[in-house]
Amino acid sequence: MSTSAFSQVSSNFGSKLGINYSRLSFSSADTEISNQYAVGYQAGAFWRVNFKRFYVQPEALFSERRSKISFDADPSNQAGSPVSGRVKLHSLDFPLLFGAKLIEIKRINLRIAAGPMYTRQLNDQAAVLDNLSPDPQFERNQFGYQAGLGMDLGKFTFDARYEGGFEKITSELGGRPGSFTFSVGFKVQ
Repeated sequence: MSTSAFSQVSSNFGSKLGINYSRLSFSSADTEISNQYAVGYQAGAFWRVNFKRFYVQPEALFSERRSKISFDADPSNQAGSPVSGRVKLHSLDFPLLFGAKLIEIKRINLRIAAGPMYTRQLNDQAAVLDNLSPDPQFERNQFGYQAGLGMDLGKFTFDARYEGGFEKITSELGGRPGSFTFSVGFKVQ
């Protein structure tokens, strides 16, 4: 019986590359901040353990999330002197996805998956935020989630997901991350 159970388990691993479309949603009681989506990227590896129609897929990804922001540097200035720029966050992301194969035909799979994600911020490029008081400090450890659809065509995988954060990026400006990600992967095995 144990041999039968193990014969139902298979695994794949591979690499993936993608883009993300992110908005960091900063807010301040003193200053109105406009947050806009911007394009970033991600690259990494995945390992998928298949249990018939269900699977578990841990991933390790390097991500760069960007967001365009603008605000009035001096809220008392009626003439308005807007400050604008990009915020870039570099991080290591570790999603753990739980999924199911909705359609499984010979070399084509349509999948759905969701799960938690741990993010370790490596660094930030946010000089534009230096114009705000107080100067925000980014949280290095964050928890979030990912959910989306995927398709396998032979050895290639395609994923479209939404990822969000459970926690604020900074205690001073809030800012929960929100990203749409689109990736292409290649299964080595």
